[in-house]
Amino acid sequence: MAASRTNNKELYFIDLFAGSGGFSLGLESAGFTKLGSVEINPVAQKTLECNFGEQIFESIKKAKGDVEKVNVKNLKKEILSAGVAQLDLIVACPP
Repeated sequence: MAASRTNNKELYFIDLFAGSGGFSLGLESAGFTKLGSVEINPVAQKTLECNFGEQIFESIKKAKGDVEKVNVKNLKKEILSAGVAQLDLIVACPP
């Protein structure tokens, strides 16, 4: 099922406990745009970087994969300054 768009609005998501990026791959295939992902396992982090590129937000980079260390207020400011009006989806698959 493709992502539903109103007025050609892009749909944005963040992937928490991302593993190697399975949810991200599926959502991007459905038309969503990923803003970032958080994964604490260093091997899975490397896979994410290889498949999706480096993180663009400092708040996520500084957390070094630990979701508890993501500064949500700073992340919100970074998302807004990137021109994204709202985050449409947070996907998570905690262990």
